[in-house]
Amino acid sequence: MSRNHNRSGWHRMPNPFLLSFFLAAAAIVASAYIRFEQWTPLQHYMFRHYLWANAMNGLNVQQSNYRFVFELAPDKKLLWLGEQDLAPAQTHLPDGKILPFGLTEEAFRRGLRFRPLGAKWSNRTVEQELRQRYYQGQTLGDMIAPSLWWGLATLLACLSTTIPISLRQARERREGRRLKGPELVTTAQFNRRMKSDGIGFPTRIRRTFGEWLLGRNGHMLRIPRNRENHHFLIIGDTGTGKGRLQEPMLEQVEVRGECAIVYDPALEYTPAFFDQSRGDIVLNPLDLRMPYWSPADEVQHEAEALTVATSLFPDTQRENPFFVEGPRKIFAYLLTLKPTPEELVWWLCHEQELDRRLKGTELAALIYPGASSQRAGILASLNMVADSMKLLPKRGDTERRWSAVEWAKQRQGWIFLTSTPEVRKRLLPLTSLWLDLLILRLMNQARPGVQPVWFMLDELASLQKLPQLHTALTENRKSNNPVVIGFQGRSQLDNDVTAKSACRLIRSLADSGGHSLLNYRPSWLCQ
Repeated sequence: MSRNHNRSGWHRMPNPFLLSFFLAAAAIVASAYIRFEQWTPLQHYMFRHYLWANAMNGLNVQQSNYRFVFELAPDKKLLWLGEQDLAPAQTHLPDGKILPFGLTEEAFRRGLRFRPLGAKWSNRTVEQELRQRYYQGQTLGDMIAPSLWWGLATLLACLSTTIPISLRQARERREGRRLKGPELVTTAQFNRRMKSDGIGFPTRIRRTFGEWLLGRNGHMLRIPRNRENHHFLIIGDTGTGKGRLQEPMLEQVEVRGECAIVYDPALEYTPAFFDQSRGDIVLNPLDLRMPYWSPADEVQHEAEALTVATSLFPDTQRENPFFVEGPRKIFAYLLTLKPTPEELVWWLCHEQELDRRLKGTELAALIYPGASSQRAGILASLNMVADSMKLLPKRGDTERRWSAVEWAKQRQGWIFLTSTPEVRKRLLPLTSLWLDLLILRLMNQARPGVQPVWFMLDELASLQKLPQLHTALTENRKSNNPVVIGFQGRSQLDNDVTAKSACRLIRSLADSGGHSLLNYRPSWLCQ
């Protein structure tokens, strides 16, 4: 669309600024007309004389010719017309004039009659007499003041709307009209257009006094609640303020009484949000708040064992698929035997015990003693998982028992998955397994009326590949469990397998409208 074509359309449109003054003038006229219609016929009759007397006084004219109608008493005395003596009617005078009123029967019986009289009168005297006798002491200014106030109120109300419209029209005349693509709007405009009532992000650190007094933050960019399950991607280097976005999100989730699963590798959120009275737990074997947990408790059916094992032995592009599938199948079979964590670790660390458990099954061939290199590779993978499970607390070391299966049904309390840099690598298989299990169980527990669970996955690149993450970002929209993913930068997206998988999925969601909320498609992140 050319700019000339854009300008030609404006000549056919009324100027909003001039329209405001027109409406204000219309409000003045309408208000004055309504007040004038409320007057009596006698006030209407006298008003032209009152108006003339005020005009002549303004021009400093001393006297003018007036023709008044008086009441003639039986004693030939002239009296000013009084409302109490008049009734609605039409009276024809001898000079052909018609009065919009007549005498009441009572006044007629008293002998009152109409008597026209013309003479020179002092303009000041006429103005004072009519003002006090017929208009309750109101000057012309007093009469017009209410109408002017109505006009001023109308003008201000119209200008509050038309000035922004005029400014927008002026900008469009200069720059052209936007037909499609992103548009720069204010926080208030975004919230109003999107009808945003969900999670919000502060756009200003400090609140004004009025916002503090009302307990609100007027500079909060909000997302519509029905769009929260389209998930969030936050990317920023260390120190760029990712925490200033994620911490307010957790505060709002807490206020709303909803649950959160927080992956907190830097221990930024656990000290601030952990609440034991709410039923919160910490999934970290090195934390005294860690409850008793057994991987066998997560297997409700034999067919689920392989899914649990996949979280511990995810697919990788660098290793031979055989050395991933083999340990995965063996571990899945061992879970079906319902061992305790101590028993499972013993089996995985001792070859003879493992041979005895697998004897007579098709899995025994995977660790056949004659295939030394094959056997060594599978046993090494199993030993790595056993190394993490050695840290799990024993049944007698804790008073509480926990499983993802039961928690997904109740959804009581928050879950914090923590670690420290010194032990993060050793805890990595367990942390990834817990997250995968929670994602899986929460999708299966989706039903109407169940409160959502927020997944806060900060520093996602520090985890190993999560097989259920792809499913979470697609099907969690149906189960209404928002996922918040945090990365430090594009380098993590390029180098990390989990990050690449998440990024490909986010790009597909954006193409399908998942990120149309902000009119932003992060295709530059995922190439």
